[in-house]
Amino acid sequence: MVTVLLFYNEMFPCVFVVESTEKLLNLF
Repeated sequence: MVTVLLFYNEMFPCVFVVESTEKLLNLF
C-alpha cells in the first residue's frame, strides 16, 4: 500500500506538468 502511494506521489506531478504544458501549447 505504501509503495502504491509513493508511486502516485511520484507520478502525479509528472501528469500535472504534462497537462499544463499541453494547455500552454494550445494557447500558442
